[in-house]
Amino acid sequence: MLLFRARRLLLAAVLPFLIIGCDDATDGDVVPPPKTLTVITPHNQKIRNAFEVAFSNWHLAHHKAPVRIEWVFEGTPRCIEYIDNCFSGRNPEQRFPDLMFGGGLRDHRALAEKRYSVKLEGLSEAGALPAEVAGLPTRDAEGRWFATGLTSFGILYNERACQARGIAPPQTWTDLADPRFFGWVGIADPASSGSNRECMALMLEKLGWNAGSAALIRILANSRAVGTRSTEVLDQVRAGVMLAAFSVNFDGMALADESDGALRYVNPSGATAVSPDVISVLSSAKDAALAREFVRYVLGEEGQALWGVAAQHRGTSAPTLYHYPILPAVYEKYDGKLSVTENPLKTDFGVRLDAGGAKYQALLVPLTQAITGENHVLLQRVWGAAIQAGLPAATVAELAAPLVEEAAAAEAAARLASASTEDVRKVGAEWSRVFHARLGKLAGGSR
Repeated sequence: MLLFRARRLLLAAVLPFLIIGCDDATDGDVVPPPKTLTVITPHNQKIRNAFEVAFSNWHLAHHKAPVRIEWVFEGTPRCIEYIDNCFSGRNPEQRFPDLMFGGGLRDHRALAEKRYSVKLEGLSEAGALPAEVAGLPTRDAEGRWFATGLTSFGILYNERACQARGIAPPQTWTDLADPRFFGWVGIADPASSGSNRECMALMLEKLGWNAGSAALIRILANSRAVGTRSTEVLDQVRAGVMLAAFSVNFDGMALADESDGALRYVNPSGATAVSPDVISVLSSAKDAALAREFVRYVLGEEGQALWGVAAQHRGTSAPTLYHYPILPAVYEKYDGKLSVTENPLKTDFGVRLDAGGAKYQALLVPLTQAITGENHVLLQRVWGAAIQAGLPAATVAELAAPLVEEAAAAEAAARLASASTEDVRKVGAEWSRVFHARLGKLAGGSR
């Protein structure tokens, strides 16, 4: 059962600044009680705080009322599970969110297909969006979801800690599979982390099933443990407990900027992709008009500038968020003032996804479950022994061979894309038994 973890700002600390900064508020104005919006999101605390303050300020200026946001913070897959539980009644104690802010096309399409999200018609702000970016749509044909920005995926690494250990920093996915990172890679479970799921999927998309599977097995063998949330794993990289981890660009860039040169974020050259970061208003919204206004704000110039313009060029106290805006006009108006160097509307990141998303994405939860889970310690033992023995070619090839052939993987990916959680678990358990037998053979029958 998922726990409801709503995190909120203290309105008393924020409201005085909103009133002072509002041109429409005068000494005689009486500010009404704040409206409340419940938002489920995978976005980090810095993004949550920035958008709560900025949207409340905007709403006070335009509608004479501040807004308090009750946040439900989960990884993207857990956001979808949480919403499923709300609508199915499996957890009646959960509070229904008004909207989901963040996550990818696959996630928000799932909400729309289940009729959890509602149509938003007549949004003038949506008309300014490009119809597609890198071949991917930016809005639903029926207006049930909209892209609010763009993200890329890469690697956060602790350069200072790498240098101290004489380890060359990673620059692309396969570097994380190298023996030099044995015990130093941080991984978050793709069942709960959307960013790690995307990074793994992009690696498989770029390398193909056979080479991608081999890299993934070795990366997981290099990992010390599998965490629940990407934020927790990235904190371990910041502390030097881990040397590198998968990361969405805005999390990685923000942490690097705050690290005084210790951390670096890299988009693997020619091996990543840009994809939409999406928003949906849910049919459970208590105040559908307020939820719609939040969408309007995020899609409008102020919200887009908050995403991408560096803090020193915005004239507000909100931090730099390192997110790619999706509004073309922002790149023109704020040229030279953005926190991101690339214009994803014009840049080729190397991997081009079709509208259905990465081919093998649906396999990543059972695959990671099979490779790690109960097999993780044995995998580490076998991989460590192989490294000590000088990486015998036959041993490495057998260890990193795909768990299933490419044709079977493609069939399983199509089947699992719409499978139940229990069906996914069963596939993971079956693959786990296969992998355990392989590891047992390589370990000489030891456990």
